[in-house]
Amino acid sequence: NANLILILNGTKTWEIRGAPTSCRGPVFLAESGKKALVGRVTIVDCFEIFHDELPCFVTQHCIADCSLVRYARVFAWVLEQAERFETPFAYAHQPGAVVWLRLKLCERSSFERQQLTDTAEFVAHKCKW
Repeated sequence: NANLILILNGTKTWEIRGAPTSCRGPVFLAESGKKALVGRVTIVDCFEIFHDELPCFVTQHCIADCSLVRYARVFAWVLEQAERFETPFAYAHQPGAVVWLRLKLCERSSFERQQLTDTAEFVAHKCKW
């Protein structure tokens, strides 16, 4: 996923969504369609942005054609400290989970459990663009 790559390399610092998030802190990132956590990023802020303001911030959200953003209300989730894992961690995807998924750590090795519990409790899924 091109957007996931942009987030993990630190280029995409805003994730544009149609709803706000109250989540702050580190979250894991899972590649859409795969059952592996490929990295993590820290959500530091969330704010509403107007459609006509989006073209001014392409360097943050990396959406070249802002007309593709069809949400009634638009929110920027501000991302920092992106990190790609050298080795992805497997996880059990729960049916119906699209944006957030609470991790179950009971089947992880002790090393994986330490890595996961030290950094985040949730998985952010599927970058839209």
